Amino acid sequence: MTTGNLAFRNARQYMKSYSEESDVIQRHNEAMDCRNWEDVIHMAIDAFEWTLRADQSYRVSIYQGEEEDIAIEREIEGLFYRWMEVSARLEPHIQRQIEGGFKLDRLAEYRRCVTEIVAIVKSLREGDDQTLPDVLIQYRDAAIQEFHNGETTEFF
Repeated sequence: MTTGNLAFRNARQYMKSYSEESDVIQRHNEAMDCRNWEDVIHMAIDAFEWTLRADQSYRVSIYQGEEEDIAIEREIEGLFYRWMEVSARLEPHIQRQIEGGFKLDRLAEYRRCVTEIVAIVKSLREGDDQTLPDVLIQYRDAAIQEFHNGETTEFF
């Protein structure tokens, strides 16, 4: 029997097809994995934006005269810390997708969220009064007092 007979030719052809198909399936699975990580990135952005909204809503209610609630403040701070913690675990998966040649939708927006959350968490760790010079703290406090006294005007 020679390598030119029908069985060998078919075996080579089927092995070639099988090999190519398994490579296609592998690449397809990698692409689907990329889509799943894109969805996680979208969820991260949404979670970040909702946490910012919750923080802003709470702060507006304080400026409108509601009492400060330490439990709410701590919970919001916890959400910021949690977001940063979860995102740190996401980073290796993002890197793997990039190294695989995949372009992740909304990655730049996600990176902006990471930058913002790092600054927010840093300010939480340092405390608000430590992040501003004394002169700016005085101006900030005076502006808050003027707002509460109705002494400010709206520009819009």
